Amino acid sequence: MTLQEILAKAKEDATFDLEGAVTKHVAEAVAEATSAVNDKNSELLGKLKTAKKVADGLPEDFSVEKWKELNKMAKDIDIAKLKGEEAVEAVKKQMQEAHAAELKAFEAKEAKLTSALESQLIDNAATKAIVEAGGNATLLLPHVKTGIKMQQNDEGEFVAVVVDPRGTERFSMVNAGKHMDISELVNELKTKDTFKSAFVADSSGGGAGRGHGGTKTANPWAKGTPDYNLTEQAKIMNADPDLGKQLQEQAGASPAA
Repeated sequence: MTLQEILAKAKEDATFDLEGAVTKHVAEAVAEATSAVNDKNSELLGKLKTAKKVADGLPEDFSVEKWKELNKMAKDIDIAKLKGEEAVEAVKKQMQEAHAAELKAFEAKEAKLTSALESQLIDNAATKAIVEAGGNATLLLPHVKTGIKMQQNDEGEFVAVVVDPRGTERFSMVNAGKHMDISELVNELKTKDTFKSAFVADSSGGGAGRGHGGTKTANPWAKGTPDYNLTEQAKIMNADPDLGKQLQEQAGASPAA
């Protein structure tokens, strides 16, 4: 395959072994160039040996011009060899530059996709925990997200985990030996005066919840109330469809198709 064909194949097929193809192409180019140089050298050396044999049989008044010609032939051998090596290096450099450019483009695309996945994963997990705790997702989401990051678990799956300001995964304060989950992180905010107003208190004084056992939860489908909010509806349906349908039923709204 030519260099252009290799690059085209890599763009079409993400699984294509670009590095292997480049290495093979360079090896073939080096072998071809080396063979050509060796052939040329053999030809020139043969001519030089023939000329020297002729010179050995010449009388003492051998022509100086003929001697100069023989010397020039010897120099031509070195020049041909040098040009062959330069051609090989030029091919190697071209392939390396092309590979580096393709690798850079692939890494940029991968970073963009990873960033989008992280944002979606964290938003969904945080919104779900906030809604389940009876919190206002619009107000609390930015604060909860600062304590969450995405990482891969032992199975290679991407998950959202709770971390401290240094990025180290936090341990639970209520379940000894276990890592803190996002629900516990959200409940921490309930204890802080700054965020208490962002949670709906239940009638029994036991904090906020999902509407079970006398607990009142903000319902963004409840028309005519301060809680009615289309943005909140979308966030809840995205994070927890079952909860969204439950709240729609409570508000007497028609479930979305």
